[in-house]
Amino acid sequence: MYTEIRLVENGRYPSLEFNIPLLTWNDWMQDNISLLPAVTENNNEVVLFSFHNGNVLARGRTTPEQFQRLFDSSCVCLAAISIGEKPLIETTIFKKEHFDTGGHFFQGVYHQTSGDFDSAILAYEKALKANPQLYRAHNLLGLCHRISGNNEAAEKSYLASIDICSTCPEAQSNLGTLYLKTGREVEAEAMFLKALEADEFYLNALLKLSKLYLKRRKVLDSDFFQINLKLFKLYSSIPKVISRLEDTAQLGQMSLNEYCQRLGSSNSYLNSDQIIRQMKGIEGYINNGALFAAINGLKKLGNESEQTYHGHEILGWCRQRFEKIKATAADLKHLELSNAVSAIKAAVPALKSNEKSVSPLNSTEFFSLVILEIMRDGQIDLHEKKIVQKLRDMLQISDQDYHDIINRIRSQVSANPFFEKEPKGFQPLRLFRSLVRAAARDRVIEESEKKILVFASKAFGISSDDVHRILAEVTP
Repeated sequence: MYTEIRLVENGRYPSLEFNIPLLTWNDWMQDNISLLPAVTENNNEVVLFSFHNGNVLARGRTTPEQFQRLFDSSCVCLAAISIGEKPLIETTIFKKEHFDTGGHFFQGVYHQTSGDFDSAILAYEKALKANPQLYRAHNLLGLCHRISGNNEAAEKSYLASIDICSTCPEAQSNLGTLYLKTGREVEAEAMFLKALEADEFYLNALLKLSKLYLKRRKVLDSDFFQINLKLFKLYSSIPKVISRLEDTAQLGQMSLNEYCQRLGSSNSYLNSDQIIRQMKGIEGYINNGALFAAINGLKKLGNESEQTYHGHEILGWCRQRFEKIKATAADLKHLELSNAVSAIKAAVPALKSNEKSVSPLNSTEFFSLVILEIMRDGQIDLHEKKIVQKLRDMLQISDQDYHDIINRIRSQVSANPFFEKEPKGFQPLRLFRSLVRAAARDRVIEESEKKILVFASKAFGISSDDVHRILAEVTP
């Protein structure tokens, strides 16, 4: 559909504004969109294209002068026009990439979505001859070559895309798929992991890495478990995801329901629907260039999580994304964006910290995990009170710390719909598994953590056989 667009100046850069509902634009800010110039004999068109679902989102016509100004800039801003016909600064998307002003790239996309891969290859090659820096064109050219059976040309194209844009999860995941299909599993794993560094929730990389780990990982291996947890929480409506989870459950000699219960009751900040969807949204904003929206998302997530049980881990995640935004803001030299970065430092001081996002399991966290396990049914019965008091005395948990922990865990349990619907009471084995997973999150179980695990096994009567079994299941 044709959309009313207008070109204005936004600080240092031209801004293309679209007259569409803000709710629709918010979805697009988390998408993977780009402008595709679509040149015809009589018109200079611009197409807003989604590389997430392969759809044209909007079209608009520009004058030759506007067209030239738009694509001569080192960065193009995209924004939605608000009710008052003024763009909201929070809606701005920054696109610092090269564009094909000859229209060949758009022709290639059209041919590829129509299934005409030979014509798509020719169009992409024309676009790249005019501008070799089109990393998206390199990636899609590689995809066409792979589908056509030319693996060598596909690999070359994917590598060219990654060389231009080292944070492009599409090309990295596509190259990983090519390596996987040609038996180069070690290289495939490295590519999928790189894709997930760029976008932690990138579906294709999660699916392919889960498939790869299915061959050679233990079902409850920490990395494998976290990948499947993300698939379960975010993509469980997709048949391929359900199939992958079924395969994993079968490997672990569990039913799908049992495995999903295990995923849903794990000790992970990703188990909160609200938190994982906020994180996915922020990741999408950053990768799509919607940096103001990402800053606001980090501010909200940072403030909400600072005093929660998993706050330390969540703030560590936020700090990594904050550093990405800071680097981009410095590169763009956009005054309002730089001001927004400064403002979030003042609003969420913890984001300025260089503190490690992963620290060893300590006695307070151990006590918190015990309370979390006990309070799965929302209460602490008489028998459990005795256990809690005994641990408080042994671990020297102060009254203030005790009340803070109880309040945090109560909030966590009430806000998380994935805790078991019919709790079976305190389960020491499940608790011990959570303790081991917490201790092994940095891939090393330190001496202080070993002492806690030994203490827990003795305190809760866990046999040595169960200890060794759980250690084998959970640790890499």
